[in-house]
Amino acid sequence: MEMRPSAPYDTVGPFKRRLQRSRKKILALLFLIPAVAIFGIFLWYPIYLGIKIGFVNYDLVKDPVFVGMDNYKTVLNDPLLGKAIWNTTKYMAYGLVIGYFLPILVAVWIAEMRRYQNFFRMAVYIPAVLPGIAIYTLWRWMYEPQGLLNTWLGYIGIHGIPWITSGTWSMFSMVLMDTWAGFGSTAILYIAALGAISEETYEAAEIDGAGVWKRIFHITIPGMKNVMLVLLVLQLIGSAQAFQSMFVVTEGGPNNSTLTVLYLIYRYAFVYFKFGPAAALGTLFFITLASLSAIYMLLNRKQEGL
Repeated sequence: MEMRPSAPYDTVGPFKRRLQRSRKKILALLFLIPAVAIFGIFLWYPIYLGIKIGFVNYDLVKDPVFVGMDNYKTVLNDPLLGKAIWNTTKYMAYGLVIGYFLPILVAVWIAEMRRYQNFFRMAVYIPAVLPGIAIYTLWRWMYEPQGLLNTWLGYIGIHGIPWITSGTWSMFSMVLMDTWAGFGSTAILYIAALGAISEETYEAAEIDGAGVWKRIFHITIPGMKNVMLVLLVLQLIGSAQAFQSMFVVTEGGPNNSTLTVLYLIYRYAFVYFKFGPAAALGTLFFITLASLSAIYMLLNRKQEGL
C-alpha cells in the first residue's frame, strides 16, 4: 500500500495571520498619513476656509461678521462678472480652435516622419520647460508696435497690428502666446498615444495602397480618439483658469478685454481687498471646475475600461 505524504503542518495559526495582515494595514496607513496631512493642510483646508469666508465680511483687520448670501449677491450683481465670463468663454473657444487641434496636427506630422523624429519631439517640447515669466516677457516684446511680429508682417505688407493694445486683438494674442508655451507637452502625449498603435496596421494599410491621409483618418485618429476626449476636457479645465498671461502682459486690459473670472477673483481679493466676494466667486468657480473634473474622471474611467 502506497503511503501518501502528509500535508505540511500549519505552523502559523489564524491569530498570527490576522496579526500579520493588521500590521501590513497599519504600515500602509502610516505611509499614507504624510500625504493626507499635506493634502489636508494645503488643499482641503483652504477650500473649506474659502467657502466659509464667502459667507462673512472679512478684511484682515476686524473680526469676521456673518453676512449670509450678501457676498454672492455682490458678485452676481457686478457688471464686470458678465464681462469676465464672456472673456473666459472667448479664451476657451480660441483655445479649442488654436490650442486643441495644433498638438494633434504636430503629433501626427511627427509620427508620419521617417527621419529625425527624436529631434522634433525634443524641439516641440522645449517651450514647455521654459519659465513662464521668460515666455511672457519674450512675447510682450514681440507684441510691441515695432516688435518682431509686426516687423515680419511688414515684409508682406501687413502693418501695425495692435496685438495687446486693442480689445479686438488682445485675447487672441493671449491664446496665441499660451498655445506656443503649452502645445509641446500635449503633443508629446499624443505621440505616446500614437506609439500604442501597431506598426503592422500601418504596414498593412501601405501594402493595400492607403496614402497618408487615409492612414491618418482611418488608423491614426481612431487610434487616439479616447485620449483626444480626455485631453479635450483637460483643455477646457485649463483654459477656464486663464490668469497668468493676463496678469503679466495685459493686467486685464485694455478696457477689461482680457479680464477673466480668475483675474476678477484676484482683483476682489488683492486690489479691492474684498475677501468675502472673492471667496464667494471662487466657490462658484470651484463648483464649475469640479463639474468639468467629474466629466474628466468619467471619460478617464471609460477609457480604462476599454
